Amino acid sequence: MFDSTSNPFACKTLKGDDNTTSDHYALRNQVRDIRPELLSLFDLCNRHRFWTPQMIHDGQTVEWDLRCMHHALELHYMLQDQYLSLPETKRCSPCGIARYMILLYSKAQYINLFSPDDIATYHKLGPTLNIEVDLSRKLNDVSSPSEIAPLIASACSISMQEEAWDAIRRHFENALPFAEPTALLLTRGSDDRSELSPISRANKYHATTIPSQIDINRGSCTCASIGSQAFGNCEAMRQELLLDALSIPPEKQSNPMEKKVEMIRDRITKCLDIQDLVDKDACQLILTPSGTDAEYLATSAALSRVFCSLDEMEQDIPLVTSIIIAKGEIGRGSGVASAGKYCGQKTPCGLVRPNGEYLEKYPKELVHTIELDARDAAGDIINQDDAVAQVVNDQLESIGLGNEPQADPLQTKKMVLLHLVMGSKTGFCSPSLDVVQKLSSKYPNRLLVVVDACQMRLNHTMYRIFIERGYIVLVTGSKFFGGAPFCGGIIMPMRSVLELEMAAAKAYGQQCLPRGLADYFSRANFPEMMKLTRERVGSFVNVGLLLRWESALTHMEPFRTIPSKDLHSICALYISSLNQLLAEKYHPMLQLLPEDIDTTAQKPTQHARLDNGMINSIVSFRVWHSPEKRFLDMEELRFLHFLLTKDVSACSPTQVGKKRCLLGQPVQIGNHSAVLRIAIGAEMINAIFYADDSERTMNFFLHQDEIAVQKIALIIKNWKILCKRFSHTSQTFRELETSKELQLPETDRVSIAKIDESRISKVIAKMVQEVIFSKEESIGDCMAETKVAIVYDLNAIDTAFQSLSSSFPPHFEHRFAMKTCPLSFFIKRAIENHIGIECASVVEVKHAIRLGCPPNQIVYNSPCKTRNELAFALGAGVDVNADNFDELDIIIELVLAFSQPQFPKHTPHSAYQIPRICLRINPLVGAGRNAILSTSTRNSKFGVTLTTKNRARIVTYFRDNQWLAGLHCHVGSQGCSLELLAKGAAVLCELSDDIDEITGTTGRVKVLNIGGGLPVNYGADEFTPSFGDYAAVLRQCAPQLFQRHERAILTEFGQSISAKSGWIVTQVEYVKSLDEKAPTETPEAACQTAIVHAGSDLFLRACYRPDLFPLRISVYKASGKPSENEVKLQNIAGPLCFGGDLVGRSILVPRIERNDLLVMHDTGANTISLFSRHCSRAAPCVYGYHTNDAEELTLTLLKAKETAEEVMRFWG
Repeated sequence: MFDSTSNPFACKTLKGDDNTTSDHYALRNQVRDIRPELLSLFDLCNRHRFWTPQMIHDGQTVEWDLRCMHHALELHYMLQDQYLSLPETKRCSPCGIARYMILLYSKAQYINLFSPDDIATYHKLGPTLNIEVDLSRKLNDVSSPSEIAPLIASACSISMQEEAWDAIRRHFENALPFAEPTALLLTRGSDDRSELSPISRANKYHATTIPSQIDINRGSCTCASIGSQAFGNCEAMRQELLLDALSIPPEKQSNPMEKKVEMIRDRITKCLDIQDLVDKDACQLILTPSGTDAEYLATSAALSRVFCSLDEMEQDIPLVTSIIIAKGEIGRGSGVASAGKYCGQKTPCGLVRPNGEYLEKYPKELVHTIELDARDAAGDIINQDDAVAQVVNDQLESIGLGNEPQADPLQTKKMVLLHLVMGSKTGFCSPSLDVVQKLSSKYPNRLLVVVDACQMRLNHTMYRIFIERGYIVLVTGSKFFGGAPFCGGIIMPMRSVLELEMAAAKAYGQQCLPRGLADYFSRANFPEMMKLTRERVGSFVNVGLLLRWESALTHMEPFRTIPSKDLHSICALYISSLNQLLAEKYHPMLQLLPEDIDTTAQKPTQHARLDNGMINSIVSFRVWHSPEKRFLDMEELRFLHFLLTKDVSACSPTQVGKKRCLLGQPVQIGNHSAVLRIAIGAEMINAIFYADDSERTMNFFLHQDEIAVQKIALIIKNWKILCKRFSHTSQTFRELETSKELQLPETDRVSIAKIDESRISKVIAKMVQEVIFSKEESIGDCMAETKVAIVYDLNAIDTAFQSLSSSFPPHFEHRFAMKTCPLSFFIKRAIENHIGIECASVVEVKHAIRLGCPPNQIVYNSPCKTRNELAFALGAGVDVNADNFDELDIIIELVLAFSQPQFPKHTPHSAYQIPRICLRINPLVGAGRNAILSTSTRNSKFGVTLTTKNRARIVTYFRDNQWLAGLHCHVGSQGCSLELLAKGAAVLCELSDDIDEITGTTGRVKVLNIGGGLPVNYGADEFTPSFGDYAAVLRQCAPQLFQRHERAILTEFGQSISAKSGWIVTQVEYVKSLDEKAPTETPEAACQTAIVHAGSDLFLRACYRPDLFPLRISVYKASGKPSENEVKLQNIAGPLCFGGDLVGRSILVPRIERNDLLVMHDTGANTISLFSRHCSRAAPCVYGYHTNDAEELTLTLLKAKETAEEVMRFWG
């Protein structure tokens, strides 16, 4: 049934033996420096003896080079294989075969940690590696074990028809939750904030789950990057779970996750000094994906208390008022989550939900939120004690006519959920403990206090105090304790636990524990005693959360034993030393907040930090720009925060620029200012306390802080050049002028794509200098001379693609319409910018694949596809837009054929791997200014016309064919308004919603392809309309595109990307005078006609429809300088032998002379792709140019001019 030696994925390089110590440490050093995420597994494999894997190729040992993705993947495979090589996992047993599947799955997932450029290079190395990359991409589109197991089995050539398959599958599915590489698994079971960028391998806060990526880690007030020790502990736990899951028969296994989670919970409660309270059933700890997510359970606890006291259910009045304190200085999602709304686009169970909408079945009418700001407009902390008391009393009291308390039936049912912030982003607490305690005593049953202790900068004793007072406490392990982002928890007093359990048993449990909570919380993370509550949450296995808490415990457990006095002494000395450094050495560039200048002063809303248990461990500072005489604002600080994590040494040859520094993200202070933060965490405090020389260790950390400050100064000094270098990498780009003044652009969107036409003169001069064009008429090879060239601005191409990507949300996928510019270099440029390809023929499909485009990023979109072409596309894994019902019927037949047992022998695809198939519809929204290029009229040849009859038939196809993925439309191109294009998208959204409703399946339509068609402004150099303009119109006309994030939205822009990135230059061969006008000619007739080498062979549309495709033409002298001759009406004619070959008719340009060079602007699209063979003209050469930061120009030949032999070969 299974033979690993014949399988294409079998690792033929797998070999290990006892080599020399030097070989071992040489490889280990490479792992540490280049692939640090493999170091812990490398060390685990070497616990008992030196084991050095060898790379064998063609029988020869190859030296390891882990900069190469292929080598890194093979090493990962070998290490995992070595660790799992135990007697229990015999190779031919179901367990051994499942182990082999797990190895491939882990390898395929590890691919996700490499950059797109690395993956593209790896993809080209051979067919087996192509399949690995394709498998990795397919795994990103599935989530359930029942979908993953067949994918892996097919890739491993494992038969799913054998009797042993069931046992193999169960072993595989048991091990699957633990099989992903640790760096990726640490991001799972969280939300989109934790996801790693494929480019930077960091999350949106620039932290990462890959160890050793940050040199100076001071971001614990936001989130921290994981350290090597914490990562090693997580790797060891994952490997233990993986090995247990594989080696123990499924029928004999108890739930390994339950045991591990219970152990983690016990360790956390011990670190917080509440273990005895848990043992006495005074409280329980529930693990949550983040501190923000814990807010959902706090609101559920309040609802449960209300309903437990009601005789009947009230469903139409607000019963719970949640008071959120210190808005702006707590997590941005706290108020959103407390109100019961989705926070972020992705939930911990992996589903995409609409950000800001209510959780599924959430009782939104029962919960009301009130948010109180942390600071006033000037940035001063607001003392909220009086405001909090007033709001609580207003909610819970009813005043009679005689100012006597009067029992109001409505009032007596209400609950207040009062938040007590014990540690804001800048380190204060609000409201005061005294006010909270007084209110709690006054309303013991109707005021539920929630302590936001998520910063965790508290004495150990404080958690016990809060629980004994009956408060709920929100905790995290991913801030002060430096765990991988994010991991949270909620400590509930037993009263709240029992009320939740009571609610879960009642009919009103659906209000207290709505269905949407299952998107966030896993049963295993609730104590076993909460059986009824567990039944109402999700069943998914959240291994990522378990590992993130394990990483936090790395620092929590040693921190627990530090005496309180020593803890505060260390922090006080450190903070005062850091404040002194900033004030004395780096003022006025860095300025502390007023409340932090005197470290002994009490902040307005708190007692001294030592008295209320707060740990003083955050330094907040503004960054001053002296020429402008103001502080950097929030957007500027975000970009500074980003640059601190990058190697900027290219702008200054110092070691400071190389240091990667992670600080706390910026915080808005009032209306006009913001601060960066340096935060010390438990890892640093542990290091200082347990060091042999604590003073030396503290000075080392302070020296690191000074390096971070010096890097801030370096960045400010070189701001302009760094903006240019990193503007496309950061999401928060603002270009500043640091020499004289700060100049802020109107928008932080990536700049639109158009050529800097001032450079055209330089390019022409260089072409003349390099004798590409010459006015000397020497006799030679007539085919060797250059008289016309197509020229592309390579910088403008990249900017165009980046502008497209930045103008739309992440769930939009973009495909470049190859037909507008099929040149290989341009297609490669699209792929390098992570843009897929839309192909209008099977040859274009093969062209895209040959150039390295992943098949699942190709859309095959032709109205005339043959059965063989469709079979090829489906077998290659290419997405297909079916143009009509007949074509769709052919695809159905092919899909059925794919599902036959014999089919996988011929292709890697099978029924469950069908590419995304969409049906093209004609939405009948009408024609634009150019009816010829409009495709949404009754007579259009494209798509299924959306009549009533066809609409019903479309729904039937979706109902009967579950693999049918989506819908496609394309209204037209040049001449169509943005509103007309958006109208077609709106019709598409409406139809997809109807299909969802009629089929009874939410998200039945998984893909909406809205086509392209953005018109190009050929009459001027401005890029209008822009992609951002179109996105804005789409938001108004088709808002569903931006709300339904579980659907992928595809675009197919072509000429709007390529047109303005290219121009054509041609030499004037002759000039014919037309001085004598015929009697019938108008006064506007041309005075002469210039004959050039570019005509309707390149400008087909401009020659036939100049009204829709006007050409802007400029005249240059052979020197490259613009012509300064007087302006005249002139004709410009091409080289073809027919009278209509005119690219310019009576146009006003400087008087043209022989050997001048004419430039036709905005000709990067539909020129070479519409090239005419009339008169057997050779296709011209293609050049590209780019400039560096020093404005140095490089000119490159991208495609040579056709030879006479190539032209004649075309004719047979």
